[in-house]
Amino acid sequence: MRLLVTDDYDALSELAASLVLARWAAAESFVLGLAAGRTPAGLYARLAAGARRAGLDPGLARFLDLDEYLGVPATDPGSLAGALRREFLGPLGADPTRIHLFDGRAKNPELECKKREELLASIGGVNLQLLGLGENGHLAFNEPGSSFGSRTRVVELAPETRSAFKGRSAAPARAITEGLATILSARRILLVASGEKKAEPLARAIEGPVDEAVPGSALQLHPDVIVVADRAAASRLAGRPRLVEEVPDLAVRQADDLPGDLRVAVVSPHPDDASIGCGGLLSLLAQRQVTVLSFASGHRADIPGKTRSGRIRLRRRELEEECRILGAELRLLDLAFYDDDYAFRSDDVRRVADVLAELEAGWILSPTPKDRHPAHRTSALLTLEAVRRLFEDGRRSDPIEFWEYEGPWHLFDTAQINAVVPLPARALATKRAGIAQHVSQMERGRYDEASLALARYRAITLPELALADFGKTAADLGDGVEAFRRVILSRSGAGASERDAGQEGVRP
Repeated sequence: MRLLVTDDYDALSELAASLVLARWAAAESFVLGLAAGRTPAGLYARLAAGARRAGLDPGLARFLDLDEYLGVPATDPGSLAGALRREFLGPLGADPTRIHLFDGRAKNPELECKKREELLASIGGVNLQLLGLGENGHLAFNEPGSSFGSRTRVVELAPETRSAFKGRSAAPARAITEGLATILSARRILLVASGEKKAEPLARAIEGPVDEAVPGSALQLHPDVIVVADRAAASRLAGRPRLVEEVPDLAVRQADDLPGDLRVAVVSPHPDDASIGCGGLLSLLAQRQVTVLSFASGHRADIPGKTRSGRIRLRRRELEEECRILGAELRLLDLAFYDDDYAFRSDDVRRVADVLAELEAGWILSPTPKDRHPAHRTSALLTLEAVRRLFEDGRRSDPIEFWEYEGPWHLFDTAQINAVVPLPARALATKRAGIAQHVSQMERGRYDEASLALARYRAITLPELALADFGKTAADLGDGVEAFRRVILSRSGAGASERDAGQEGVRP
């Protein structure tokens, strides 16, 4: 997440418009998500004028809104669609066939929701989504308590949201809105915040815990967010602790180099991920205190002839046998996100934080937050948020080593790898044996062969790619290695208010 702080609202509007124009000019096909409200109004005036000056053809772009009051006609001053047409789409000269706005008077609002999700799928999603932030932390009309997995839907409005309605019609009780998961599917997000009333919700959204009580905090889960705030809105971004990553230099970690007095927690999104991702390293850590945290039961697996309960029992038995072979203890967490379309859950974060605190884990082995598989990515994000909470509430003061492992759905670029663990023959055999215990999965995919092939490929290529140079003699890494991105996580109290306008504040 990048934070850009400006002196005042005019500078905010100018900077935000320039960011949109730069993205628009660089895109062959541009889809812009629009947010209604007071804060984006200055941005829209500058954006319409800037697009004309730059010669950008609005007929080649698409424009989508975020939300609309139900029962409010477009002619009402309170209509969000009406405001977008007056403030931006009209002055821009947008092609009406390329404008997609919710109909607040639709006879079938649920059909409107379905049509929006189908439209997004058909056009490939939104390039850039503009957002404002409500005083209670809402995004669009996703009120506090909204699921991070929510999609476009009809919602009941909170009293404070209804009181902000300024139309001729009676304050509407319901609205149609894109859900948080729909919003987060945009490739880039630009949030604008202005004024003292937005200071507290902005601080809670981008510095506080990721929690459904603050819908804006969902933005911390997105990989490409820019926040543009004036100094009034950024005034409370001062000194709240944040999670800091130190990325050590590349090192080859031989078995003899691994600490003897070590407590290790292994994040396993599915029952078989520990062996697949880091089974070799775990075999080398077998004399330490190693605990596999099974985040999900794995009942989604395709196992013909088995009911859900049967799949759970089978996969649990396989996991127990895997942990016996790896010499690891097992904690079955069965977190709720697995049955909630992989949506981030604050209750899950609390459970993971409690277990990590109990284990006093100094190392955490986890998938990377960039993993394409939604269960893997959500598990990594949940774990990082849990670590952050441990630091914030004082249950952890020492740094934690966070080892991101590879898997079938994500391979590191060579430049991302900074920990290489050579695996002797016995470690490779243990890794393969651990994977092989998951017979139900081996029948549909030979993950043991894929994992060992990756280990051998890394052993052959990493010496020249990362440890020496092409054609040079490099260290022999043996028959196989596991590669990791290793970071040191610690707590920092750096404050955002110290940043000057235009500077970037980077957060994990």
